[in-house]
Amino acid sequence: MSDQWPPPQRPGGYDPPPGYQTGAQRPFPPGPGHGPQQPAPQQPPYVPPYRATSPEIEAGQGSVIGALVVSLVTLILCGLLTNIVGLVFAVIAMSEKYDVERFRRFTKYAWVSNWIHIGLVGLGIVAFVLLFLFAIFASA
Repeated sequence: MSDQWPPPQRPGGYDPPPGYQTGAQRPFPPGPGHGPQQPAPQQPPYVPPYRATSPEIEAGQGSVIGALVVSLVTLILCGLLTNIVGLVFAVIAMSEKYDVERFRRFTKYAWVSNWIHIGLVGLGIVAFVLLFLFAIFASA
């Protein structure tokens, strides 16, 4: 009997089939017609990643974010769908990554739309107050 218990087994519990070599094997020689093995190709040098946006667009992001915030605040405070134009222009400007002129143009459109909306809301408030005062003084 063997002094080693349990007897050594291969992974999976099976011995290799007859005629199968185990351990280190020599690599196959290249076939006829093949030359000597080529060295592995060298890795190309590191290239920094491409900037997705222009530096001028990155510098103007604060203005377009401000226009977006103003349009959202006026949209919430002044009722639904009143300053949707300013919101759309601000979103279009924020989505622009390459064309600097288009970015500037839509940022300007967003601010102009916001100021027109704020002016119209101000005129509406003044008209409402004047109408209210006229109604009070006319009934007296």
